[in-house]
Amino acid sequence: MSSQNNISSSWLNNVDITDLMLPGIYQILDIKNNRSYYGETDFMANRFVQHMNELKNETHSNAALLKAFKEQNKDFRGFRFIILHIGTEWKNKQKRLEKEQEYIKANADRCYNTKNEKPVFKKTIRPVMAKHKKYPSVHAAVRGEKIPRTTLIRYLLDPNNKDYFYILEEEQTNYGQVAIFGKKDDGPSVLFESYKVTRNVFPQVTQQILKTLAEKSKEKS
Repeated sequence: MSSQNNISSSWLNNVDITDLMLPGIYQILDIKNNRSYYGETDFMANRFVQHMNELKNETHSNAALLKAFKEQNKDFRGFRFIILHIGTEWKNKQKRLEKEQEYIKANADRCYNTKNEKPVFKKTIRPVMAKHKKYPSVHAAVRGEKIPRTTLIRYLLDPNNKDYFYILEEEQTNYGQVAIFGKKDDGPSVLFESYKVTRNVFPQVTQQILKTLAEKSKEKS
């Protein structure tokens, strides 16, 4: 897979959707102010959902980005989540951090990242249910169920698999139309119709992603 993969409007037709579970570098673009936030992650789709939740709940660690979001009436349509690099070649965290810093330095005059900023996310540990058994974390479930982590994550993301799910506080949110992935330069942005957080289900990126993940899970079983 190419180290730089800007997602296009036709990506669902030619890209394995599970690629969004890979590590990489991303940009959150504030369209109105032409400022950006840069970050790295070992799980692209999960990091995007975390950003949305923390902005919505006003708990985001980046005060400048959160302020801009609130000033725009907490409307996600004014922001774009852009994948700059994604793939297994970015599994090394130090490599990701170095590339992240390159972007921050190159865009210092229009960047929300600051030297004194806390890490964007502390590692979130969520309890999970696996075959009617509760585990305190994904790591514990991997050991208990004796299955690969990637397989477990796929099960947790599959809405049709009722035996595996994250345990979250009850929350129901509808963000309306949300710009989830964008393409740089003149490429079109990909818009999905809704984003929901539901009780006892891991916040999903979109129903299209869920549907495709479920189909691919069936193909592999």
